[in-house]
Amino acid sequence: MIILDTIQAGGFLEYSEQADFFRVLEAGAPLTVIFYAAGREIARAEKIGAGYSEKFSVAFDKVRLLSQVNNPVNIAMRYGNTITYDQPPNGAVNGSFVQALKTVGTVSGVLLNANTSRRYLLIQNNAVSGDIFVRLDGAAATIANGVKIEAGGSYELQGFVTTGAVVAIGDIANTKILTVEG
Repeated sequence: MIILDTIQAGGFLEYSEQADFFRVLEAGAPLTVIFYAAGREIARAEKIGAGYSEKFSVAFDKVRLLSQVNNPVNIAMRYGNTITYDQPPNGAVNGSFVQALKTVGTVSGVLLNANTSRRYLLIQNNAVSGDIFVRLDGAAATIANGVKIEAGGSYELQGFVTTGAVVAIGDIANTKILTVEG
């Protein structure tokens, strides 16, 4: 069954059909999906979007979709077979990248400010010697509590990326690094 419908803000849509496979083909905003079998909730997926799919070992007989905003959705449910979808989950990264050369010292400091649009992050330690240590939660970085990026090494995040401030410290003064975010 393929369903194209719109969930009203704060509301839900509910469909009853035996299936063991579910996929969100399109969604305008994040969804919560609850799966039922014989009147009992058997699974729940929260804050999902286009590309999300789930294959069950046993069939479900009802699905409920919830949304906090008006949300056009297109879903597919199948029994006994799956479908593929050539779009990555939650869409693709589209936009510009910002690349910058920076210096990290022996005192913890903000490497990148918070950025709610960040979907990609690369930090490359361009130093011949000297490691850096990075905190992704905005707290002060120390040599003991940061993610270590050795001289010549890099650290990359994509898909699930921090949108908060990134803080760093080096084990030597004036460590040259490259940042790329998008």
